[in-house]
Amino acid sequence: MYNTNSGIVTFLVLLFIWLPNGLEAWNPDLRGIEYQVAKDIEIGGDKELLYFYRPVSLKHDDNNIFVLDDRDCVIKVFSKIGILRAVIGRPGDGPGELSSPSDMDIYQGKIYVADKAKVQIYDKEGKDLGNFKLPLFIYKILILDEDKIIVSVIPLPHQNHEKLIYCFDNKGNLLWKCLDAFYSGDSVYDVFRNQIFLMNKSSEGFFVVKKAEDRNIYYFDREGKIKNKISLSNEYSLKQIEIPLKGGKKELNVLCWDSDSTRGLFYLLVPEYFNHKDIGLDLGPGQKVAVISGEGKLIRIIKLPDRLTKISVDNDFIYGIDTSYSLRIMRIYDGAGKK
Repeated sequence: MYNTNSGIVTFLVLLFIWLPNGLEAWNPDLRGIEYQVAKDIEIGGDKELLYFYRPVSLKHDDNNIFVLDDRDCVIKVFSKIGILRAVIGRPGDGPGELSSPSDMDIYQGKIYVADKAKVQIYDKEGKDLGNFKLPLFIYKILILDEDKIIVSVIPLPHQNHEKLIYCFDNKGNLLWKCLDAFYSGDSVYDVFRNQIFLMNKSSEGFFVVKKAEDRNIYYFDREGKIKNKISLSNEYSLKQIEIPLKGGKKELNVLCWDSDSTRGLFYLLVPEYFNHKDIGLDLGPGQKVAVISGEGKLIRIIKLPDRLTKISVDNDFIYGIDTSYSLRIMRIYDGAGKK
């Protein structure tokens, strides 16, 4: 005899598998959200060159993709179909050399690299254009113009009066500092809380996204003053994870794994739960990019072919670094596979 309950369960399971958006289609907050897919494009050149030891920064300009590797201490420059064009820099502590780079930015034909307590500058052909020292160790870097260089830091443990963002001129003179660091007394937890992303708007100002415990996007002007705060709508949810600390576990609500902005939109790499072989359920880079409007509304979700650790958005393309530390070049299509 036909079991009605079993039939309903079977129907729901099959419907879940069939639905292109999976379980999210049942979430009332996500109904009506547009879904797109990003698909890998055919990449030319030697595929082995697309793998890196420890990539820490991914950027693009009109013609090239730039990947900074902190173990090799070089920048690899690729065409937009993945052909290696140049290798810039070399390991060391001398002129034009890198020892522990953490981030880079591209501005008017120049590459600015955050390398511990110095900013190293190259042209796009790899010529050393000099460097200048800073009185702090740099985490992220963003160039408003040649005389407005924004950097962020991860404060040292037990220094609860530091700022997170500093602005220097091109000689290393401090112009201003802003945004108080978070301090709880637990250095491990504080490292997570003080991670931020810098996103450029124009020479007039820049955006800041905190990785965890904040669902706002902040717009700062050239003088480090907050001019606007964009609150994300409730359609976008933070992911909660427990951080093991000396005194026990503490909850951390993570907003995004990486971010980018272009054409007035924000792109947040959504974190995702996965099973870690040693610790069980963990949170890491995900397989979706949320597109956020200038008003903070979630307007679409882009499904990725794989989990990415870093993204750089270029109109209808996403450049990414996957969890195998490989460069991925993807084109964005709508749900029907159209561009």
